[in-house]
Amino acid sequence: MPQARQFRLGQTWGSCNEQQIAKTLDYAKSLGGGGAFRLSPCDLVRYLRGRTLWLIGDSHTKILYRSLQCFLIDFWQNQEVCEASTDTWAVQALQRLPVAPGDSQCIHLRGSGGGRVCIVQAVLGTQLINNNQVEYGGVLPLLRAKFATRRDVFLVNFSAWHKKQPDWWDAFKPALTSIGEFYQANRRQWPHMLFWETPAKHEVASSGDKCQAANGFRYRRYTGGLELAPAARVNMAAMWSLGIVENRIMRESLSRFSIPLLPSINMTVSLEEAHVGGAMNSNFDCLHYCSPGVPEMWIWNLYDAFKNGRTGIRALQPSGKGAGRFTCIKSHTASFRI
Repeated sequence: MPQARQFRLGQTWGSCNEQQIAKTLDYAKSLGGGGAFRLSPCDLVRYLRGRTLWLIGDSHTKILYRSLQCFLIDFWQNQEVCEASTDTWAVQALQRLPVAPGDSQCIHLRGSGGGRVCIVQAVLGTQLINNNQVEYGGVLPLLRAKFATRRDVFLVNFSAWHKKQPDWWDAFKPALTSIGEFYQANRRQWPHMLFWETPAKHEVASSGDKCQAANGFRYRRYTGGLELAPAARVNMAAMWSLGIVENRIMRESLSRFSIPLLPSINMTVSLEEAHVGGAMNSNFDCLHYCSPGVPEMWIWNLYDAFKNGRTGIRALQPSGKGAGRFTCIKSHTASFRI
C-alpha cells in the first residue's frame, strides 16, 4: 500500500491550525443537530456505489474533492488517481476547454458495488452548455456522451471566475438559465444534478496578515439563515465582495428549474478565520478554506441532501458482479493544483 503523506496542522497548504479547527468545529455542531459529527464514510459511500459523483467547478470544487479523498481514504482503491475515461480522445477534449484547461481525474472505491468520485475543472458556466468551442457543445453534454451513465450525480459550482470576466453580468445569469433549461429538457433521462453555493470570500485586512471579518451580518446556525445584525449598515459593495449577490442570483435562477442547491454562503460569512491564509503567490489567501473545517461541512451538506430525499437520489441496489467497477488508467494530473 502506498505510504501515507504526512501533514502538519497549519504548515501544509490547505490544512487548518488548531485554532481554526476549534472555531469551525463549534459551527459544525449546528449541522443536522450534531449529525455532522456522527457522519461516517460508510454513510456516504452507500450513495456512491454503482455510480460516479461528478464534481464540476473551480478551485473550491478542487478543495471539496481533496476533502472527499481524505474522508473516503479507507475506501479509496489503492490510493490511485485515475483518468476519467479510458477514451484518450474524450479526456483530451475536456482538457481543451477555453479559458482554463478542463483537468479531470477520479478516485475509485473499493468494495462491493464500486463507484467513484471524479472532478472536472470547468471554471465558467459558459463552458458547460451552448459552447461551440467545446466538443458536443459543452462539458455537460460531453460528459453524458463519453463519460457518464444515467445513474451518475453531477454536482456543479461556478461564479468566482465569472467575476474576473468583463462580461460577467451578461454571462452569469444566462449561463444559469441555459443549464436549467438543459436540465429540464433532459431530466427524465439524466435526473441527478445538484448545485452548491459559492462560499464567502473575505477581504484581506489592512495589516495584510489576516482575513477581515464581515461586520453587520448574523448567521442563525440552526436555521441556516443569514440576517443583518440590529442597526447594521451593510452596503452593496460588501455584499458583492462576500459573494452574497451572485449566490442570490444563483438561488433565484435555479429555483425556477427545481435544481437542488446545497448551502455554503451563509455558514461561511462568519468564518473569516477559516481561510487557508498566506500560502499562494505570497498573498494572504482569503478565498479558499482550510481543512478540516468548512470543506467537511460541505461533505455533510452533500450527504444530508442525499439522505433527506429532496434530491431524489437514492442508494442503488447491487446489480451483479463487476457493477460500478471502472478501469484505472493512471492520471496525468495527479498533482492537481488549486
